[in-house]
Amino acid sequence: MPRGWLEKRKIREKLEDEEAFATSLLALCLDAYGTEVFDWDPRTLWISLSEDYGVDLPSINKDKIQALTLAYTTNLPYVSVEAFNHVCNVLSGSEANFRVWDLLSPEEALWGIYEMSLNVAVDREKDEEPPEFSHEVRLYLGTILENDGIFDPPDILRVAEFRSAESGLEQLVDDPVLFNAVYDKQKTDKADLLEFLGRRLLALMQELSDLPLQDRDPEQWAQFREAVESKARKLVEEHTSAVSTRT
Repeated sequence: MPRGWLEKRKIREKLEDEEAFATSLLALCLDAYGTEVFDWDPRTLWISLSEDYGVDLPSINKDKIQALTLAYTTNLPYVSVEAFNHVCNVLSGSEANFRVWDLLSPEEALWGIYEMSLNVAVDREKDEEPPEFSHEVRLYLGTILENDGIFDPPDILRVAEFRSAESGLEQLVDDPVLFNAVYDKQKTDKADLLEFLGRRLLALMQELSDLPLQDRDPEQWAQFREAVESKARKLVEEHTSAVSTRT
């Protein structure tokens, strides 16, 4: 079905929005051209978007589309530390720079893993196992968390492998004061990460809902959105509850 000028303008505005989620940008590309875009040279996609929607795609948005495409079509972000690092950085809004090592923050790692898993899960067959992270990626993730003093991360980050056999808490069992201080920090950090994830998910669902996608089953989308938003709201509520308990 041909798109009207209002739809085209809305698509162009979103494609040019440097704050747009990678999932939204890729969804627009797949809706317009189908999964064939995964086989295209990226320049073919940029030219097609320019010709069809008059869009001047920002570099960061090109990076976002390519980052998710890499997760869809290869297992590199799961087995290569370099690919994992760059993909997570890009999904959090940083342009890819292969000359500089931009160490991930726990938030960037969390969102990168979740956005990749959200997309791969949609594309995966019911009996198909999700991709597994390599030992090297898991150790790198553990290093990121250790550097931030996080030893009790949210479930999605429990793939991390810590170099020390004992967690930060286990090393402090003989010092009750320090133990309690570190314990409280673990609860705070975990709650903050969960709230961050919940708010990002709510924003993503709203953005996806606003997209003028033609190839979308309204009933299936409503069920999917309700399930994701319900989970996201619980994450935010858990943070509020944790803060109330501490105060």
